[in-house]
Amino acid sequence: MKDVLVFSHMMKTAGTALIKHLIQHYGSKVLYPESGQLIIDKSYNNEQLKIDFNKKNGNVQVLVGHPIRPHLDLDIPRYNLRWFTFVRDPQKRYLSHYFYVYNYKNGLSNHHRFKGKIENDSIVEWEKIDKCSNYQCKFLSGEANAQKAIDILEKKFEWVGLTEEYDDAIQSFKSHFKLDNLYVSNKITNPSSASQDYKQKVKEKYADFIESMNKEDQILYNYVKDNIWPRFKNETLENTSRNQKSVLIRNINMADFQVDKYFKFNKTKITKKNIIRFYKRWYQ
Repeated sequence: MKDVLVFSHMMKTAGTALIKHLIQHYGSKVLYPESGQLIIDKSYNNEQLKIDFNKKNGNVQVLVGHPIRPHLDLDIPRYNLRWFTFVRDPQKRYLSHYFYVYNYKNGLSNHHRFKGKIENDSIVEWEKIDKCSNYQCKFLSGEANAQKAIDILEKKFEWVGLTEEYDDAIQSFKSHFKLDNLYVSNKITNPSSASQDYKQKVKEKYADFIESMNKEDQILYNYVKDNIWPRFKNETLENTSRNQKSVLIRNINMADFQVDKYFKFNKTKITKKNIIRFYKRWYQ
């Protein structure tokens, strides 16, 4: 059986940075389906996964992305899927998710998904449409049920980290999967561009609403923090001196991944806007 690392990437849990570094390390051996950003989108299934594996001739060592959800029972014959994920404080994650969507088009009303459906760009209106309450439970178990999500983490996942302890988690992750030569920077990827004043106003005005929307996620988070993360927290690298791939090799691997993706999965139109967006996402 061939091992494949499977990153079940929940939005706004600091996973984008890690994905970038995994691509720099593995190149075209990373399979990254980029659909499924909406929690209600469950269209990616096992048949589609098999199709994607076949497109890469089975040459996959890492599977990442938002549609990779454990409750969908994804499975590939002759491959051993080694699942891992990050869990984040639910109220912080929920706010970060809202600000990310809000800032994408400088207000919800400017986004095509929300046109004609909202009046004041509020987090309450956003929730009614995107339904991101208890997002982490829904992502893991398919429903807002903390116990089901906990059961899946306990039975299926080989490693779970906390976003709030990202630096320690990365060291633990590298140690657990024997990736001590994996380069990981501390640079924030995909940060929110919302003003601090606006963030503070939303926090104060909707504090009770945000708490009420994430009660199951809070149960999940508390369990992970108290029972799962402590198992991995003290895993440390035995050898911190192994040579990491050079900047040149990492950039070559990134290019290898992008070329493979372009010709096999998604031929994005080459425009100045898309080139700038591409550079900011993958090379800055």
